[in-house]
Amino acid sequence: HQWQVDYRAIWDDSGDVQDPVPGRFIFVRKAKMYPDGRLLVIFSAWSTTPYGYGIAMLDRDSQILWKDFRYIHHSFDQAEDGRIYALDQRVISSANDDYPDLEPPYLDDGVATYTAKGEFLSRFSLLDAFHKSEFKDVITFLAAKNSGQGLGDLLHANDVDVLSTGLADKYSFAKAGDLLVSLRQIDSIAIIDPETTTVKWFVKGYWRRQHDSDFLANGNMLIFDNFALRRSKGGQYTSKVIEFDPETMAIVWKYEPTGDEEFFTPARGSQQRLPNGNTLITESNRARVFEVTPEGEVVWEYFNQTRLGPDEMRVPGIFWATRY
Repeated sequence: HQWQVDYRAIWDDSGDVQDPVPGRFIFVRKAKMYPDGRLLVIFSAWSTTPYGYGIAMLDRDSQILWKDFRYIHHSFDQAEDGRIYALDQRVISSANDDYPDLEPPYLDDGVATYTAKGEFLSRFSLLDAFHKSEFKDVITFLAAKNSGQGLGDLLHANDVDVLSTGLADKYSFAKAGDLLVSLRQIDSIAIIDPETTTVKWFVKGYWRRQHDSDFLANGNMLIFDNFALRRSKGGQYTSKVIEFDPETMAIVWKYEPTGDEEFFTPARGSQQRLPNGNTLITESNRARVFEVTPEGEVVWEYFNQTRLGPDEMRVPGIFWATRY
């Protein structure tokens, strides 16, 4: 089955996105399929800041059921009560008394909450969530890191995962409904209580520019390490997928290339632990999706065969894949 939507045909000026870039720069970043054929999607755009372009629910025939044009970007997840948590961002162009060392303009990453029917409920800032917590010194680090650069992409949140009731007793530092958020710019992940909007657990790991942090049924976590701290035998950068124990930070399992095998995507990338114990991996920039066993054996793989550009050397990236 295939869904298709023309963003410019559904856009209106009711939300934050006021002047969209041309349609060729706009794409679906992530989607969730429902049993009745509905599809929850978020839009993104190249060549613009902020780059999140909203969220929408489509029926199986690609008709819009609801939509909201906030700067929703990268990722979302849905809790057991139906609430949808989506990453969003705002441009802060004036100084904030709470963060006097942060030089504007900068991006304020946050989490927007919707009902299952698409009604906007609330939004909180990730910077505020740190400021209210015992990890408030993270903001001081951000200010020093961003000083003089003028880039303003302080956290670059790129994933949010809701802890389900069935897994909550596996994690001593979190409760059902808490959010696991990946923060690429500081190579870190955090647990946030959406009720108090406060960071309650935070770790800076041995990964770099990571994506897609997941809770696992065994109490571990799974993460896509984009720039693994090693190179292949050919001297190229590599990526890897890591399963680790968040209590001890010990690596329990990993998938990484061996020999001359290529596995590297400097941006994006995702993984999914499957019921049979295998792991589905999306190597975005090489347009590759593949499944590996716990022993690291590749049991099948798919490459996007489309080629574009000079000498057909470019491939359309695959942002996200999910096994149903």
